[in-house]
Amino acid sequence: MKKNLRIVSATAAALLAVAPVVASTVSSVYAADTTAPADNTTNNLDVSDGTSTPATAKDQDVNVKLTVTNASSLKVGDKPSAAKVNLTTDVGTATVNGEVNPATGTIAKVYVYEAKDVTVTNGTVTIAQNAKAVGQFEKGKQYIAVAKNVSLGGLNATSKYKVNGGEAKYGLNVGNFDVASAKFYAVDSAAQGNVYFVSKNNGNALVTADAVTLTGTSSVDSLANVIMATDTPKVDAVGDNAATVDWDKDSVVAAVQDALKAANVTVDKNGKFNPPANSFEIKLSVTASNGSTATLPITVHTTATADGAYSAYPQIGVLNAGVVSDAKAGVDTYELKGNESFNYVPINGVVNTKAISEYFGATISKANKTLVPITVDASKVNTKVAGKYPVTLTATNPAGLTSKVTFDLTVGVKGQKYATVQYEKGLSIPVYTINGNAVTTQSGTTVADGTQLAVFDTISVGGKNYTRINKKDGNEFVESQYIDGSYKPQAQSTKTVMHASYVYDKDHKRVGDKRIATYKDVTVYGEKTKLNDGTEAYMTGSNEYIDADNVDGHNVTLNHNSYVYKTSKKRANKNKLMKGETVLVYGSPVTLKSGQKFYRIGNKKFIKAVNADDPKNAK
Repeated sequence: MKKNLRIVSATAAALLAVAPVVASTVSSVYAADTTAPADNTTNNLDVSDGTSTPATAKDQDVNVKLTVTNASSLKVGDKPSAAKVNLTTDVGTATVNGEVNPATGTIAKVYVYEAKDVTVTNGTVTIAQNAKAVGQFEKGKQYIAVAKNVSLGGLNATSKYKVNGGEAKYGLNVGNFDVASAKFYAVDSAAQGNVYFVSKNNGNALVTADAVTLTGTSSVDSLANVIMATDTPKVDAVGDNAATVDWDKDSVVAAVQDALKAANVTVDKNGKFNPPANSFEIKLSVTASNGSTATLPITVHTTATADGAYSAYPQIGVLNAGVVSDAKAGVDTYELKGNESFNYVPINGVVNTKAISEYFGATISKANKTLVPITVDASKVNTKVAGKYPVTLTATNPAGLTSKVTFDLTVGVKGQKYATVQYEKGLSIPVYTINGNAVTTQSGTTVADGTQLAVFDTISVGGKNYTRINKKDGNEFVESQYIDGSYKPQAQSTKTVMHASYVYDKDHKRVGDKRIATYKDVTVYGEKTKLNDGTEAYMTGSNEYIDADNVDGHNVTLNHNSYVYKTSKKRANKNKLMKGETVLVYGSPVTLKSGQKFYRIGNKKFIKAVNADDPKNAK
């Protein structure tokens, strides 16, 4: 892709890459001005203007959006000019302060305020009286970026446009409005705690999110309000050094809109919609002030009747003398009373799924009390480690409607203290055996992120802290950093493997026969790291890594003119790479069908290895 370079501002004194203009968006230019403002009233970010397809429809809704694209990487102490911003519109041309010619390098201004000083109502942005743009990001505060005096061009003068839900105006008069971003924190890496969610109904931490039920015509805004009134995000640390977190209404609304679109639900111009035929899921992500993130999936149930939510679905509850009582429909949670025969499974014991299936029952529906089978999923229960684990009950009726109920099953004895494992989402931490000062990893015994562990005292071995688990006089431990809030989960990202890669452990030893194929996308945790032998790698799982060179590649210098091939004999195109050029290649050479060795330089693109001088790999 060809990139255009231009100077954004004289004070920036830097060249920035400008993304190509897309038909429905304003091109992105990133904040670059590092000059300190004379006072914080003029501290600003830089954005540019662009063009898009003019609108022709009458009375058209227009969405103009301001996004801080690197909000998760901004740190306490940074100036707002470190932020990168993107102004987009789905109709017309968005301009700020009348600066309409991106070719000249003119800049527009976006200001950053504390979130408490900015409100947005029906598309109207209001900044509190005497509020000033901030000059530096501070600990624990939320911020909002505001693009001032935005105008829309390229519109039809005889058509009316309603920008961000505000007042409808004719095309030539759509201007001088402000656009606000979602709330964001500047990361305070010293703050303690990881994000989790709590039910506002009972104050308990959520294993499965509280379900929401729609009973008639609803709106995006009302559904967002119900969600925020049902559950809330928190951090698991207290005191002066605890991180802070809260819902951001704009982000919740955006998640609701995305979920409705994915569920093929039509939303009218006022944000209203009718409940769909079946339930759908909304995934809400929040970020705390220390950068810790968490996602809460919320199931939205639907019903066209007013006589009870989800009444046509199987009702799951306790089965006594052939009668289901305390029934629950849809996705819900059940709290054990503590005296059930199958609860408090001994360490290294067996989960009594037969007793569970006999304790619970399910009916066809609320009205039809005929029993239907229940399946018990106890696959997440680790009987080797004392803790609380989710067990899921599932029932499906003849109509094909399915309900689920989840409860926490305890491994161990009553009255133990619990701590939640905080690691990378979806991964597990190892369990160790400690004899004297000898620390040994238990083969095959791990504990998943989010597990509530039974914990006891803490000891230190070799400068590292370990917390005892299972029993007070036992010799099984986990690293304390994963249960005391000091470990910060790393950001997840997706990388494309450009050269087939074996999976290694921290010592650069292969993990069985695990292998990731070429061109496969893989989730990596954090930035590039080094294995114990110095090899650069990306973490892909619990003590699992792939060679970074198979993802990022490295540069070689051509010692001979070289064609680009798509097979060992067929050229990919007519282009020729010239001697002396630097080319990015991935991993070591591969042998194609002809028997010759080639470097992969892209998707089904190769150059002959003999034509390249490679300081990293021998031909």
